[in-house]
Amino acid sequence: MANPVVADCVEQHYIPDMNTYDQLTDRQKAFVSAIVATGSQNHTECARLAGYQEGPALRQTAYELMHNPKILQAIREECETADRGLLPLARAALQRLIEDSSHKDHFAAIKFLCGCLGISPVTKSESKRTVEHTANLPALVELKMLAQQLKLGPAQMIELNPEKVEW
Repeated sequence: MANPVVADCVEQHYIPDMNTYDQLTDRQKAFVSAIVATGSQNHTECARLAGYQEGPALRQTAYELMHNPKILQAIREECETADRGLLPLARAALQRLIEDSSHKDHFAAIKFLCGCLGISPVTKSESKRTVEHTANLPALVELKMLAQQLKLGPAQMIELNPEKVEW
């Protein structure tokens, strides 16, 4: 008995201008549709739904189908097509979030839309700088000696007015 997966592969021919799904046999298309519709929950069940022969070899058939590059490409293409159909719903949901300023995800929706439009989101930038002051030790020593000679305390040194000092 010939393997149905091999038979399907022999029947199909590569046509470069068509999408991968259109190049599949009817059973392969049914398998891809079942995988996309069910979210790929059970490959063996999807093979059964697609009309592949039931029995002990069905699980192996499902395994081989899921390892066929054209099947995998067709699944990707069909998922993308299905996702494109959901875009109007996603856009409407995003619009509801943006219009509802009290929604917890309101700001996240605005940031997401700005990102999709290529507008960079506003970011907060903070920086911390440490400034280290170093003292001129010889000048401090000289200042201290001068204060002692003039009999001035620290507070008087700060308030020092050159006109009031007798030289």
